[in-house]
Amino acid sequence: MSRAHHFDFMKLLTFCTCLALLFISCTFTQAQNTGVPTPAKTVIQDKGAYDRLLGDHKISLQWISWDNFGQAIVTEKDGVLSIEGEHKGGKQNPTDFLTIKGVITEVDELTFTFDGTIVTQISHIAKGEPVTRTGVYTFAITKNRPYWRMREMNNPKDGVVDYIDIYFRKPAGPASTAPKKLKKER
Repeated sequence: MSRAHHFDFMKLLTFCTCLALLFISCTFTQAQNTGVPTPAKTVIQDKGAYDRLLGDHKISLQWISWDNFGQAIVTEKDGVLSIEGEHKGGKQNPTDFLTIKGVITEVDELTFTFDGTIVTQISHIAKGEPVTRTGVYTFAITKNRPYWRMREMNNPKDGVVDYIDIYFRKPAGPASTAPKKLKKER
């Protein structure tokens, strides 16, 4: 084999090896992809807010019920907060539901930023079809309320406002994790 042919063979071998590694890498990444973006780490601007957010919470969509709540859980793994939950309709509205799944990219004293998917289905809204929101949304504590409310309230498929609320956990002990602004107003 001449030097020119040997050089061309080595280039071809290197190219094929790189192509194979790229294929394997993409296949592995695709297999690991859950559809939910993963930030490097959740940015924590306020430790009290982080503590208040981590754990089990009630969740609600007003069209389903103000009295019977769903459940959402915020977990932390490798510095990333994730949230997953649902609120299901009862006997009078069994097909209605709210689901939430994604990551929390930032937490401050009064807000958190969510990146993921929220699906709602209400029998009398959007012809009873599921409404999917995917992207970045802000949940905020306002007017001394005991919950974070999603600020992007307008339903994207119907002319209504959806109140998606995630409630504070009840304090386990005497120490309160309420935001400073809320403590002053009491």
